[in-house]
Amino acid sequence: WQTNGVLGGALSFGGAGDYVRQSSGTNFLNGLKEFSLSFWINSATTNNDQGIFSAADSDTNTTLALYTKTQASSGLSTNVIEATIPTTAGMVRYISSSDNMLMVDKENGTFKASDQAGYIDALKRLASSHPKPQYWVDLCRALAQKPGFDRPRRALDLDRLQVATGTVTTPEQYADIAELALADGFPGDAKAFLDKGYAEGVLGKGTGAERQKRLADLAKHQSDEDMMGLAAQAKEAEAAGNGTVSEKLGEAYLSYGRYDDAISALTSSLKKGGLKDPEGAKLHLGIAYLRAGRQSSAKDTLNTVTGEDGAKDLAQLWLIQGGVR
Repeated sequence: WQTNGVLGGALSFGGAGDYVRQSSGTNFLNGLKEFSLSFWINSATTNNDQGIFSAADSDTNTTLALYTKTQASSGLSTNVIEATIPTTAGMVRYISSSDNMLMVDKENGTFKASDQAGYIDALKRLASSHPKPQYWVDLCRALAQKPGFDRPRRALDLDRLQVATGTVTTPEQYADIAELALADGFPGDAKAFLDKGYAEGVLGKGTGAERQKRLADLAKHQSDEDMMGLAAQAKEAEAAGNGTVSEKLGEAYLSYGRYDDAISALTSSLKKGGLKDPEGAKLHLGIAYLRAGRQSSAKDTLNTVTGEDGAKDLAQLWLIQGGVR
């Protein structure tokens, strides 16, 4: 026992088998079923594999563990502290230095951070079971960094998902995604993004307020003009031999919340064919079904989206976001 601990006295361990154990019994945790654990650690050595705390319902069935490791179970980080909690789907690990939350499948074992697809799949399962904002932040970041993700083609789709999951939280984020939507020719999305930012009290104050107002005015002006031209665009789409105009029309309808019209136009575009990005059209059709409350059709459509450029991953994430099983 040492008298110079951070808060009063402290236990000192020699690093060669020393431990303190609370065994089960009538006085275990004073009869409580839950507990919180908080402590200070001052290790004489670093960058080694060493246990700190573990709880088990038998000598071989650990239910909670906290330990130091020279190499993280996920990623390339070294000299980390890990916490592991077994679940019915595998084990969830929190790794201190890289802020990774990882689920490991019991049958397939662990995987490295270089297995980006496995990491994204783990995060999908976490977001599906426990839809916390941080899981969506991690998911969207991981998808954007996934090899093969087509940023020029899928960036706006990713922004739409981030807005829907509540992970756009700063004035800079709102302004940036609104500018991208305007640059891509979707003033309806830009206006919707900015309206949400103002409604949540994120925009309209501080040093960026003037820029935000200019963007909002521009988005409103362009969206007003765009909506005025939708009727003419619909006639053009009907007469067109391929589905390109119908696809653009459907995406515009989707951005303005006209979901039934979006479904009709996008369905027509896919039927006519000739699209440069048919997987994107299916993705947007599935989102329109979701927004219209037609979950069965959304599931059928989004599950047909393929490709390694991010469209398939986005489709699956929209199903999770929409609570579609």
